[in-house]
Amino acid sequence: MSSGVHVRVVTRDCNAVATLSNITCAGTDCGKLGRFSCRNCGAVKYCSIQCQKPAWPQHKKYCQAIQAQARQTAELAAELHACPLGWSAEPEDLFQTSVGHFWGMLHPRDYCRARRKLMSTLREYGHEGNSQLALKLALEHALDLIWLTRGDNQGLRHDVPHLQISLGRLREAYDFCKWWLNLDADYDPDDLELPYLDLRGEDVAEELDNLHIKEWGCTSLLLGVALVKLCVMMQIKQVEAFVLGLHDRVGADSPKLHSLSMAYAPWQTRG
Repeated sequence: MSSGVHVRVVTRDCNAVATLSNITCAGTDCGKLGRFSCRNCGAVKYCSIQCQKPAWPQHKKYCQAIQAQARQTAELAAELHACPLGWSAEPEDLFQTSVGHFWGMLHPRDYCRARRKLMSTLREYGHEGNSQLALKLALEHALDLIWLTRGDNQGLRHDVPHLQISLGRLREAYDFCKWWLNLDADYDPDDLELPYLDLRGEDVAEELDNLHIKEWGCTSLLLGVALVKLCVMMQIKQVEAFVLGLHDRVGADSPKLHSLSMAYAPWQTRG
């Protein structure tokens, strides 16, 4: 299923903006919603000082690295907003005129490398520091870079689906992996008139034959597809266990679930 040509509007030249609502606290085994973020790096949220203090020794090195890399990325981005492309040409704002072609030009490459490094640090901290916010920011940086460099010369397509899966965005991850796996060998990433990452709402339960997987298919994308299908299968089994009263939280003797299990019986016998 495709929604037609999809365009990601890249308005952030260096600072990714993640939705700050419903961000969980990074405290160990906390699970509460975060109430405040780090004032220095802005890459983590905590619900209280009690959760923040124990995490500080680990967070400190990442906090400093994220700040330094963000400053470097911002400085390089500023140069691209008024970039001289020739002796006689007027400076151009490459974020307005050259989205999709950043890697094909000399000037933006240092910026792309710096922003990718920032993305990698956020991703690493997100996993090690249990920061959902850092993972969201890393994903936003990665998606922006892919749209700035449509040929994906930095290999961000290997990172995006696994960030999406970590954040529970299974359908987005599946759509993303399927688009890249089905990419025609003759596809020209420099042709901005061609559809790009335009798959939406693909059937996660479809047969693998529908993916048209080639012998040289990318391992990381294939792994992404497998992980999505596995996660969906586990979710279905959890729902099934809940409805049948087998889940640890409800137990088989729950009277409220007895009628549900009876209603579910015909579906169970169908296999």
